[in-house]
Amino acid sequence: MRRAAAASFLLLVGAAVFVPLGVFISTTSALVVGYAPTRIVLLGVVSAVCTIGSATLAIGIGTLFPRFGAVRLSGSHEAVMPSKSAFAAYSLVIALTVAALAITFSEGARTVVSLLVSGLLLSRFSLVLAPDTLLTAAVIGLIVLLTSPLVAYVHAVRTFDRFDMS
Repeated sequence: MRRAAAASFLLLVGAAVFVPLGVFISTTSALVVGYAPTRIVLLGVVSAVCTIGSATLAIGIGTLFPRFGAVRLSGSHEAVMPSKSAFAAYSLVIALTVAALAITFSEGARTVVSLLVSGLLLSRFSLVLAPDTLLTAAVIGLIVLLTSPLVAYVHAVRTFDRFDMS
């Protein structure tokens, strides 16, 4: 129980700061652009869910690639920053998720990526990547990537007791 409470506390701290900020920025931008009210509400909900998901992912990756030593920022100020491995893993998951979303929901992105992959990588083997095949791969990848925050949370809960917070 202690582990779940600690991981949930970290998640709530991140969510308390960034969910209102993300919802405000996304809905205000949509309002300025002139989106319909239903789209604005949907965008606010998606923004909140994505913010919580990314915070959950960060906690899980942080426990997978921990850094225990503080980094000197300036003078006597120190902070425990994410490890380089954690930063790289988090960035990779976010970039792959954005790419999979673009390929899934944009026919233009699908066409461009299939042409680039076919022309740059597969042409040596006389192969072509069809946009429909790319769509299938992107949807499968998106399902895996969108479940990664849940897996990250479970990992954080299971490994949290191994860390000394003093």
